[in-house]
Amino acid sequence: MNRNANRPRYRLACNGATVLQAMRLVYRRYCPLGYCRPNRYALHTDLYDLAPATRTIVAYRDRMLVGTQTVIPDSSLGLPSEKLYPAEVAKFRAQARQVAECSKFAIGETIGRLDISVGLTYHAIVLLVRVLGASDLLAVCEPHHAPFYTHTYGFEVAGPEKPDPDASGARSLLLRLDLDRFANARHHAVPRGIGRNRMYRRIFESTEAARFVKYAKRVGTRRFGRLDQDPAFALVCHINFQKAKGEAQRHAAIGLL
Repeated sequence: MNRNANRPRYRLACNGATVLQAMRLVYRRYCPLGYCRPNRYALHTDLYDLAPATRTIVAYRDRMLVGTQTVIPDSSLGLPSEKLYPAEVAKFRAQARQVAECSKFAIGETIGRLDISVGLTYHAIVLLVRVLGASDLLAVCEPHHAPFYTHTYGFEVAGPEKPDPDASGARSLLLRLDLDRFANARHHAVPRGIGRNRMYRRIFESTEAARFVKYAKRVGTRRFGRLDQDPAFALVCHINFQKAKGEAQRHAAIGLL
């Protein structure tokens, strides 16, 4: 019996159809929890999906998309967490850190959820450290999830607990993972404990990581087809335009514009 037969496979969404599949999964998971507003397209998207540097990692099992996570490097659009934590993100920029954020994390299966969760985050770290050259990974999570991220990956709390108005007031916490500790362990003296760190070995010494890095470099920044011809790109643009228009109308109604 092949143990790996039913293991999830991790890829980058590199065409419009896969991007939309990932957005639908996020919508199915987020909408019932109030983390996103209902819409007739049953897609959860935001402006960061249109940024050239954004990557969407997807997990497949038996050819079905069962998990997704979006990696957002810092850009002129900023980062999603800045809505809640502007001072904390500004502090990292002031230190010339290459910051990125993980967002839109969703798993569709109930069986093997932990394996998929760890796999998505692990592949995000590999992508950021070995392909994109990020120094810090930020993530906003619910406070009761924080111990898992701090224990499993080494995240630290980087901002106080706050209610998130875009997620129906859910309590949120900003976490930060120092990615330089992995890169420094690779190229310089290994800090005490890092050399035996399981995550370090998986990032730099595993065949799985080497294959994913080669694949990610080959795929590059491709997420949609030709932008003037891809209906998925046009739909994502349309939804975000409608969201921005609705937000402007709400601000005008309460005198903010």
